[in-house]
Amino acid sequence: MLPLYVEPNRPEVYLFERSDEADGGWLNERRVIGLDPEIRIPALGIVLPLAEIFDGIDFLPGPLLG
Repeated sequence: MLPLYVEPNRPEVYLFERSDEADGGWLNERRVIGLDPEIRIPALGIVLPLAEIFDGIDFLPGPLLG
């Protein structure tokens, strides 16, 4: 299981990886920032460019863009 959280106010995505252990805990969190990186999701056999995820979105300038 690989949940993906897309930040609506800035070009930022969080990936969460779940443990296969019985407790079902989370192994790690990966934060991807900007429009240039890509996210690889091997379980689905896909690569998602952040530029495509955020295509058509105009971000407001200011502190949210860090």
